[in-house]
Amino acid sequence: MKKIPKTILFEIHDSPNGKKNPQLLRVILNEEHTRIDFGYHTYPLYINGGWIKIAPETFIEEKETKKRYLLTKALNIPVSPDKLHFESQKDWQFFSLYFEPVPQHRSYSHVE
Repeated sequence: MKKIPKTILFEIHDSPNGKKNPQLLRVILNEEHTRIDFGYHTYPLYINGGWIKIAPETFIEEKETKKRYLLTKALNIPVSPDKLHFESQKDWQFFSLYFEPVPQHRSYSHVE
């Protein structure tokens, strides 16, 4: 009998740190990767909405053990030094960050 890979989905309704940008939308854990989905809206501070990018050394870290899981792929957001320049103050960008898989036997209340 073939084992079906387990996938765990966390839907986020409120940002735990109170920040509104970027907005954390969802976390998906499976044996292949950890995927975190975000939404980002431009700021009226910038005439054309500004720009976004992600650092190639981005990681997520377990709060208890301090173990880090490295970024392996970025979808719909450029990796630095490239940038996505917005066209207006009302633009949105939805993007996903893929990290090394977080082991599924751990307590997820301590993953940040």
